[in-house]
Amino acid sequence: MSENPTHTKSTNQTVGLIALYIIIVSAFGLFNKYTFWFSDDYAIGYDATYGGRFDSIAKIVKSTIVGYFHWSGAFIPTFLGHLFCGYFTSKTIFNIANTICFGVFIYYGTQTICLINHVQTKHSCLVKTLLFSTMWYLCCPVPCETMFWVAGTLNYLWNT
Repeated sequence: MSENPTHTKSTNQTVGLIALYIIIVSAFGLFNKYTFWFSDDYAIGYDATYGGRFDSIAKIVKSTIVGYFHWSGAFIPTFLGHLFCGYFTSKTIFNIANTICFGVFIYYGTQTICLINHVQTKHSCLVKTLLFSTMWYLCCPVPCETMFWVAGTLNYLWNT
């Protein structure tokens, strides 16, 4: 029984695409791991309502509500910033969550491009994925603030 060449090509493209996603997300994870806390991260990790670092989720919620009405107007990024910077003392949990979020962003971004262009062309999504992720890395304004620092990434990357 001979193998269908279209099926083999599709399988090879899928394996290549998965390998490319793993490389892209792993590189992002390494960049994220070696990025230190930034001054904004320390500021968002400080509980202005009670003073000091957060020691309970209830204090995070209260401080987030106060911050929403008096400072930022953004509930979810402020809550997550308080949680990652003020409650968890290690950046490891944020690094894992941020890497997963970036991977989901790259996946859905490239899948959208591949689906839109699939009607017009039959080219591989490998090239489009590589181009999209490379352009994101190179052309994103102020990459540390928008992709790696906790306060910045919660307000920019995660909201995207």
